Amino acid sequence: MDMSKEVGQDFAIQTFDQQLYAVSQQVKWSMPEVFQSHILRLGGFHTLSCFIACIGKLWADGGLRDLMVDSGVYAGCTVDQMLLGKQFNRSVRGLTLVYEALRSLWFASFFKWCEENDGIDAIPKDVWVMLSKCQAKFSDESESYKDVLNELTILYTTHVLPLTNLSCTELCQCQASDLCKHINTRLADIDDDDDDDDDA
Repeated sequence: MDMSKEVGQDFAIQTFDQQLYAVSQQVKWSMPEVFQSHILRLGGFHTLSCFIACIGKLWADGGLRDLMVDSGVYAGCTVDQMLLGKQFNRSVRGLTLVYEALRSLWFASFFKWCEENDGIDAIPKDVWVMLSKCQAKFSDESESYKDVLNELTILYTTHVLPLTNLSCTELCQCQASDLCKHINTRLADIDDDDDDDDDA
């Protein structure tokens, strides 16, 4: 604390791994007057592990576990560990695979919906040009892809996102599907919690 005060900082921030964090937090709680100016935080690795465990808590019984096991990519016991925040590398790879597979299926359904509802004509040619540029930048492993990606994000938000919201309602039939109702309810709860935290 003396070193922090010498540089004009009223608080000292300490980062720990999970086991030491638990112990240090208990010490701080037992003597709050002594450690009131100490801010304890979990390291980046364990923070991500906790985040993955939250995904598992929310979605494991919603079909995520079955998807990862029934696809034959991972064994049941492995998936159980992954969704608890263990097996970190496998967890990141597995969730990435699930995300990419679901997005591929969704985009296929989205473009089919666009063809049937004249939605393709509503997407400017600039979007397709920027998609090609972005893909080329990724393939070249160029550092300048970020600028192209930012432009693509703006075009997507302006022209494609409204269509995706419209198509989602029709494709998924959100008003009738129990799964979509469940997902939307969970997402709404998370948004409400975030709003409450911001107000606090």
